[in-house]
Amino acid sequence: MLYLNGRYREGTRAGNGEVIARARGAHRLGAAGRLLPLLTPLAVGGDFGYAETPLGNDRHAVTYVAPPRLTSPYGTARESDAQAARTLAFDMAVWRAAQIAQAQGFAGFRIIDRRSDVDTYPDPFYDPWDPWPCWQCRRFGFPYYPDPYRGSPYVYLQARVTVTMLMLHDPGPGDYKADDAIAQLRRTYPGADGVPPPPS
Repeated sequence: MLYLNGRYREGTRAGNGEVIARARGAHRLGAAGRLLPLLTPLAVGGDFGYAETPLGNDRHAVTYVAPPRLTSPYGTARESDAQAARTLAFDMAVWRAAQIAQAQGFAGFRIIDRRSDVDTYPDPFYDPWDPWPCWQCRRFGFPYYPDPYRGSPYVYLQARVTVTMLMLHDPGPGDYKADDAIAQLRRTYPGADGVPPPPS
């Protein structure tokens, strides 16, 4: 994560299209200015986290809103970032679903419905008169005086995924085993649930 001129950025795009300092960090800055694990209730995270709704008959709906990330407003870079955000949101929703199944004494669960969407909105902190940070300075590495009549060449992107799960005592092929799902996701996103990863 980056702090630029007192502003938190999920990532900054380099000239070669690579996103710097985003990806799989275990913590993000919450609405209250505290570093929080990725697997945090939405009511605590503010602009990211999970929410859940019991539906009865051993079913729950779990929604995960991914942290906003800075990206290009168009092209393959945006599509790549959107897919990464959707993947993160889905993985966190599955992780929370596995926790719910465990807490209620079930061995696993089946996802019976899945919905996702990606919202894009302009950078609310973009100031064309501010010489630092300036997008072109960071991108090309030389002094640049921005055009005040030009908008920011980057936007914020945020993904939301909702899964409906059916909890199972005896998960079968194609279903999720709660223990296995949590173990795998802890390896993929170390520390994302607030549990320190084991020493390497």
